[in-house]
Amino acid sequence: MTRFVLLLLLAISPLFGQQRVDLCRASSFQYYAVEGFPNSTYEWYVDSSLVSQSGNIIGVQWPEDTTRTYAIKVREISEYNCEGPYRALYVTVSPCFTLYIPNCITINGDGLNETFSIYGEQWEFTAFYVTIHDRWGAQLFSSDSPYFQWDGTYNGEPAPQDVYTYRITYTQNKKPYYDNILGQLTLLR
Repeated sequence: MTRFVLLLLLAISPLFGQQRVDLCRASSFQYYAVEGFPNSTYEWYVDSSLVSQSGNIIGVQWPEDTTRTYAIKVREISEYNCEGPYRALYVTVSPCFTLYIPNCITINGDGLNETFSIYGEQWEFTAFYVTIHDRWGAQLFSSDSPYFQWDGTYNGEPAPQDVYTYRITYTQNKKPYYDNILGQLTLLR
């Protein structure tokens, strides 16, 4: 399996006291603090451990098999030894998941692409809901299972060859909010 490295640059601005971000776990991340004073040094903490006492950029590697929230804190110290306030960023790192969603199904009896369904790797949905609508907004299909399959019918009759819209709403890894995926699906016969 190919591993991707995500380079993430986040400004920890003095205008914001605390910030939160949810990330897919990758090999490493890089953070930078917006410079306030020239010739400053920076103290960087991950959770409560001091990890750097130098420039305004640090790189962090997350453990491979964890899902947890880390506190990234930075404090600027001017060349005259004046200490600024701690600024924090709370990063929740979770396993990456891949979701494959087709944009076309061909219901022609050849056994290929006969149904609309999704598949992926490392998904852990705590809630899931999908709906499919025609171009006028009428709901043709719905399911609360991520293993759904839509066969291109509505009320037991074949739906016409057309472009349909879908909405997938889900939560993952017990997060307290929902994500939405909206898309179009072409049905060919």
